[in-house]
Amino acid sequence: MQHKAARLAAVPAPIIYAITFGVGVALDRAMGWRLEGGPGIRLAGWLLLVIGAIIGPGSALSFAVKRTTLNPVGQPSRLVTGGAFRLTRNPMYLGLAIAYVGLALMFGWLGPLVLLPLPLIFLNALVIPFEEDRLRGEFGDTFDAYCRRVRRWL
Repeated sequence: MQHKAARLAAVPAPIIYAITFGVGVALDRAMGWRLEGGPGIRLAGWLLLVIGAIIGPGSALSFAVKRTTLNPVGQPSRLVTGGAFRLTRNPMYLGLAIAYVGLALMFGWLGPLVLLPLPLIFLNALVIPFEEDRLRGEFGDTFDAYCRRVRRWL
């Protein structure tokens, strides 16, 4: 199972979200779905898109500053616990989800919102446990203490 989890974790999360989003848009078109709500919903979408675009890349920048890998199957050299990582252990995945919701709201697409649980379940059930096992193996008690202080999502 560990080998299969490593292969699945190697698929970049943005790709997983993008494929799911694209299937959701296709589902919208096929079903004739439309999310109603007017300019308030579109404005909320823009706001969420901006928030997600700040959280995700900003958290990735923390990895670059600490000179550790962004690759889930790469070898971590440091445990990043500052910035958004003080609030959630997975701010990059969370930022992607927030931006995903924002984009769907901006364009009034219901399909992507219906399918959003799919990448979240995939990440939560397969990718994140794989990453956490690797970090626990590398950083031991320090990582366990971090997990006790900071929730996986929010």
